Amino acid sequence: MVALQPYINEYTYRFNRHKVKEGIFENLVVRMLAQPPYLYKVFIY
Repeated sequence: MVALQPYINEYTYRFNRHKVKEGIFENLVVRMLAQPPYLYKVFIY
């Protein structure tokens, strides 16, 4: 018998995310613009 829990988990994940898909890119841009910029020196050292 196939385990049913992975299918239920996938369905639940997709159901919970179906309303969020429209705003994923906008949410990313807003979060990027809200953070202070990182200087090149921070990545080097």
